[in-house]
Amino acid sequence: MGVLAETYPSLDNLLSFVRSLDADGETPESEKRFNDLVRRLRSDSALAKDRLQELSAWPESSVRAWVAASAGAIISGNGLPILETLMRDPDPTVQQIALARVFSLDRESLRRHLPELGRRLRSGYNRKSPSG
Repeated sequence: MGVLAETYPSLDNLLSFVRSLDADGETPESEKRFNDLVRRLRSDSALAKDRLQELSAWPESSVRAWVAASAGAIISGNGLPILETLMRDPDPTVQQIALARVFSLDRESLRRHLPELGRRLRSGYNRKSPSG
């Protein structure tokens, strides 16, 4: 367990990485750091799911958006419950990212959400987004 504790990213390390992306944007160096982070997180998928679950409820929307964008790459289909929760996030950008990731991971799961998505579209969901 000592080796895992030394190499496995702490919650603080994850937050630091996400905040650096928010400040610096994506660079070749950040892509390399992200790939390393994914590799390290995959070494214990149960712990990764716990960390992502915790970050998915973080107060900063940029952190929740990162979870929505990255959960599939880190824990694949095991991230669907997290993504389904983020589809109901108060931030429309987080919702849209989560929706796109659910669609890319599991179309069957997406079918369960079609009625909800239809209601959102009819209620002007797209008009609430920054880009819509």
